[in-house]
Amino acid sequence: MKNRLVVWGIIFICTFIVAIPAYAIQVPLEISMKRAYPVQSDNITLVSYQATLRVRPTFTSVDTFIVIRNDGPSEANITVGIPSKYDDVVTVKQPSVIVEGQSQKLTTLRASQPPQTSDIFLPPYWSTFTVKLTPGQSKVIKSSFTIDNKFNQDELRFIYFPLKFLNFWKGPINYIQITADLDFYPLYVFEPNPSVMPSEYDTGGRLVWRFLDVRQVEDLQLYFYPVELAVASYLKQKAQGNNEVINIVNLYQKMDYDDAIASIDEFLLTNPTFELSNELKYLKALCHMELYQPGMAMEIFEQLQNSPGFAEPLSNVIRNKMIYDRVYFMKLMGKEDEILDYLKEIQPSLKNNAIFIKWVEDEIKRLSPLPPPPQETEEMVDETVDEQAQSSNDQEDKVNAIEYIDILGYDVPVELIFIGILLLIIIVYMIRRRRNKKKKRYIF
Repeated sequence: MKNRLVVWGIIFICTFIVAIPAYAIQVPLEISMKRAYPVQSDNITLVSYQATLRVRPTFTSVDTFIVIRNDGPSEANITVGIPSKYDDVVTVKQPSVIVEGQSQKLTTLRASQPPQTSDIFLPPYWSTFTVKLTPGQSKVIKSSFTIDNKFNQDELRFIYFPLKFLNFWKGPINYIQITADLDFYPLYVFEPNPSVMPSEYDTGGRLVWRFLDVRQVEDLQLYFYPVELAVASYLKQKAQGNNEVINIVNLYQKMDYDDAIASIDEFLLTNPTFELSNELKYLKALCHMELYQPGMAMEIFEQLQNSPGFAEPLSNVIRNKMIYDRVYFMKLMGKEDEILDYLKEIQPSLKNNAIFIKWVEDEIKRLSPLPPPPQETEEMVDETVDEQAQSSNDQEDKVNAIEYIDILGYDVPVELIFIGILLLIIIVYMIRRRRNKKKKRYIF
């Protein structure tokens, strides 16, 4: 009995000492003593990685779609995991996984960090599940989870996606695509610039990054300002102790826009030199925008275009927003020509936001008239004249060939030949007629 207990004890210990290969969505792992730690993948290749980030002001929902392939000579029974955290702040919540149409049961394992990865942040836990792959087999793994967005006191949002984790997989990775859908936030919100510039954008707040044949991946960091939240937060911070301004901001946040406009007008009338007067005027313009009173908002934008107030970089974001909103309403009124002139006028003053600057460049290109077709050069004209002269000579040669016939080395006009033939016919006719008359005399 004791011997059996010893044997089972040894087996139990070995079960936790022997390292078992495991692979997370971002990191290939090994498990030892019920702890997971990252290692470089040898046989399991990450063929493609696609992630869609649906970004909202306070949180982001993430859907990933990965393809892995077993390039080893034998069957692999691997463990795939989702990290519990991206960094000290961002926590991964509500993870779910589907493989071959089946939802997977997730097991939480504590993480450990080997010395060779000390410079990389690793999560305290991994949510794991197992996948079997025969030699050469590929499988698709779909995962979903949510993360909270980081933000500072100015309401600047940070979206951090640790793509460096993908470097642990065997590569190269054939295709990586990251799509950030920012719920119709226009292009003026993206400041500072992303750590990696997107491959494409659209005006509906959608950014796309695409990479082919990737051997080394860098982390992706995206920043954006929810302008309405940032404006309210800024005014409350700067106007601490001023109950009238705090009340105005509260009216705006409660969507009581008419009362907010009236309160701003009354406050600025009694406090014309107030240090936040431009900021309050912009808040008033936002109220007009919410009430769909674009004419009144545009008048304020015109006043504030060169000095919108606020501190950088929020001030530049707001200035770009005023430009964007002005162009938007000019489009609604069909003033395409005015838009082109306006964008050309403000283009030299744009700064910092590379995505917004690119949008202005694209709009100018779209609205500019097409260039006239290239004019013919003198050389082309000479070639045309030579071709026409050559064609004329050819036609003359053909005419000459018809007007003259070569007879014994002489060019005889066709008219003479025709006249000669006609005379010959007449002579023959006359000779025959005389002979006929002679015959008649002899007989009678």
